[in-house]
Amino acid sequence: SLAESATATTFAQWLETAGIVTCLGLADFGSLRGTMATADIAEGETLLSLPRSATMDLRLAEECPCSELVDASTWDRVPWYLQLALWLVAEEQKGEASPWAAYIAQLPDQVDTPFSWTPEELDKLRYPAMVDAVCLQRKQFRELLDEVQPSLREDVLERVERAMLVVLSRAVESP
Repeated sequence: SLAESATATTFAQWLETAGIVTCLGLADFGSLRGTMATADIAEGETLLSLPRSATMDLRLAEECPCSELVDASTWDRVPWYLQLALWLVAEEQKGEASPWAAYIAQLPDQVDTPFSWTPEELDKLRYPAMVDAVCLQRKQFRELLDEVQPSLREDVLERVERAMLVVLSRAVESP
């Protein structure tokens, strides 16, 4: 199971080393994965506390942290989620040398959202507003990927698209 895997053990060690305090642990829920409490939780107890240094926070990056993938002018033009996706891919390429390697190893290979559904699957929703939103997001992704594509290898371009979906499923833009 995920919770008992070597990857989970490495992740737990990374949490401690990074100064992350939590009463949650990795867990399997049938075909889903997530977290669950590892002990009783008292009312008002903090579930997760992490230092900003343990995050991939774009505000902490004084300059493009993935200059091996994209030039600074492109970096400055693209939206936050593409910046974070590019940074994520650059960190993935570092493997175990990345300070976030244990976290990155926990990320899914695929994100099952309407973005990746076939036209037939989208039609089954019978929700035109959702279908329109998915089509718009696909168009925006394509335009963004076309913008960064000249500086990326084809195999990296595919990973950036996946990373954008991962980022949007796990991160939020905050003031």
